[in-house]
Amino acid sequence: MNMNMSKYPLVILFLFTILGQSNAQEWTSYKSIQGVSDYLDMGDELYLATDAGLVVVDKNTLEHSIYGMEESGLSTNHFRSVTQSPSGETFIGTYDVVVARFDGSGFQDIIIPDGLNPLMDPELYDVEVSETGELWLATSQGIFRQLGEEWIKYNHVQLGWDFFKVWDIEFDATGAVYAGTGNGVYKFENDTWTHLNEGTSIAGYLDADVFFNKAGDLFFAGGLDNIGKFDGESWTLISTGDLNGAHINGFTEDLDGTIYVNTWYGEVYELTEDSLATIDEEPYVGGNLPRTSFYYIDEEGVSWYNRNIYLSANKNGTIESTTLSSTTIEYNRIYDVKKGPNGEMFFLMQSSTNSISVLHPNGEWSLLTLPTELDWYAYGGNFLYLDENDIWLSSYYGLYHYDGVEWTFIFDIPCENILQDSQGRIYIQSPSRVFIIDNGTLSEYNQQNAPLNPLHYVSAIGLDAEDNLWLATNDGNSGLDGNHSIQKVNSAGEWTTYTRDDHDAIKFPRGEFHFDIHGNVWVPTPFGVIKFDGQEFSNPMLENSAILEANQAHSIESDAAGKIYLGTDDGMVTLYEGEWEEMIIGDPDGDFSPYQVNLKFDDSGLLWYGHSLLGVYSFLPAGVTSTKEVAESRSSDLSIYPNPASDYATIAFSIEAAVDVDISVFNKLGQQVDQVALGYLNEGSHEANLELSNYPAGMYIVQLRLGEHRSITKLIID
Repeated sequence: MNMNMSKYPLVILFLFTILGQSNAQEWTSYKSIQGVSDYLDMGDELYLATDAGLVVVDKNTLEHSIYGMEESGLSTNHFRSVTQSPSGETFIGTYDVVVARFDGSGFQDIIIPDGLNPLMDPELYDVEVSETGELWLATSQGIFRQLGEEWIKYNHVQLGWDFFKVWDIEFDATGAVYAGTGNGVYKFENDTWTHLNEGTSIAGYLDADVFFNKAGDLFFAGGLDNIGKFDGESWTLISTGDLNGAHINGFTEDLDGTIYVNTWYGEVYELTEDSLATIDEEPYVGGNLPRTSFYYIDEEGVSWYNRNIYLSANKNGTIESTTLSSTTIEYNRIYDVKKGPNGEMFFLMQSSTNSISVLHPNGEWSLLTLPTELDWYAYGGNFLYLDENDIWLSSYYGLYHYDGVEWTFIFDIPCENILQDSQGRIYIQSPSRVFIIDNGTLSEYNQQNAPLNPLHYVSAIGLDAEDNLWLATNDGNSGLDGNHSIQKVNSAGEWTTYTRDDHDAIKFPRGEFHFDIHGNVWVPTPFGVIKFDGQEFSNPMLENSAILEANQAHSIESDAAGKIYLGTDDGMVTLYEGEWEEMIIGDPDGDFSPYQVNLKFDDSGLLWYGHSLLGVYSFLPAGVTSTKEVAESRSSDLSIYPNPASDYATIAFSIEAAVDVDISVFNKLGQQVDQVALGYLNEGSHEANLELSNYPAGMYIVQLRLGEHRSITKLIID
């Protein structure tokens, strides 16, 4: 970033605080690329349509750029198709059936075809451009053809009542159109559709792929038992053996004419005359992942292979690999979000490398490796990071501890939430008890030494500001008639029990308790959220169900002003001074009910949202400061104008006391793009100009450090 210090050599050029210079409240997606839906070989570059945007890869260096919603007016980053027209223009198609032209830096000429039924959740699978420049779209509602200014829709009338979806479109050398559908292959020629495999056992099931080899033969995958080969006159069935043919992702052909298929499960097979033959697996990066989404052999004989966030190229026996993600998040399945003592953010995720993804305060991403035997640890597990030599991990397999050298297995009883109080005692939730580790001594609250109901299991725990331990228990009945309770035990071992019989609002509490600045106790539930004000239990979400779409909370956070943030399936619900607001994530890619949603503030005031199906997002609340900033605020009277800005921005600020200052600038992916140490500055007011002309348009996060105090804000460059 260019910082123009010619006019004010001793002033700070880039200081913001989180006190809110931008009124926009936006989600920032940290979704990792989970699969390549389509590809386009541009010679020196590969264009990859992924569920996180269009990835442009330099085939020589493997360097890449990602283009998505930020560069366009598109509503999703889930791209399903990329193709090139005969005139050389590039088009992409998104999952929600939108087509746009890619000009090398963004998306133009956004098109939505006429005739879509929005009530049936239309989905796009392929986009192609004919020799005459017509757009052809394969969708869940049939085929759409752009003819001049009009759209023609072909559905069950032309494709049969059982076509149900169109997965793929291809053209042969004569320009005839071929469509892979749920009931086989259709050919369009002279304005007439012909069902090519009528009367055969060939059918399409999932992702039915149509492929022409160099010899002109047509191959069709998607059937449960066979691949179909059509030579223009008749069909030949090629057995898929034990492999489900619906899990074939695509075909490719090498320089010698041998055809290969890549599959859902990661294997690549050679296609012979009558079967699929296994080949020696090459040492591609990606680990034991459940899906290979992309295998392609280019005109130079280089084979390209994608699993999850990893891309590899076999160049004459030399394997070169990279990651397509700007983070270390391998899957968009996040099971918990935790904050470390030094500002680190930890994302417990589904992982092929058996790791936790870590975001450091300087914007760098790394991996924390877990015990090798602990696969799928995140289901029900939890994590407590005290320092790099003192890490606790709970899981269905039991409790682990890391001392900086190795992981030690402590015991094999299933564990869930794990917390530490102000005295250093560690509490570990288990289905029938709570374990306590105090100065290395292990004890427990169980049904013999504590008033825990022997017919209940522990479904939530929490620690308040006075180190009181809170527990929720229930009988396993998630319905409204279940026998549930909430208990508190103080440091003297005195128990207080609140039951459903006395407090009707106690309905299936689960997860982790939260305590706001007003002393209220909160706990998630599948039926809204439970609040206890010290006297009465209530369920504010259910009480306001007439104005809220969300009906359950998975996770709870609050800020220093007392604003409550409730993590829901689709985003957040907030409550502040009696006012409710719902903030929906703008790119959910479907309506999913997650296993977990977790919220956590970092030290700078960003609120992180982890979803067990949709990945990681961050959110910058407008006009709200973090707890640390309220306690240690050292700057005031900050303003920046204009914002959004283009060529330059003027920044005015004041410092209340002399302090050492530096600035870090991050892009939306959390990557640090600049850092400037400004040294020890005196108190007073300052003003500076910021040069912006060399930076791409978009949103940037600016972190200001005044001594030990950190604050952040957004800068929009248009």
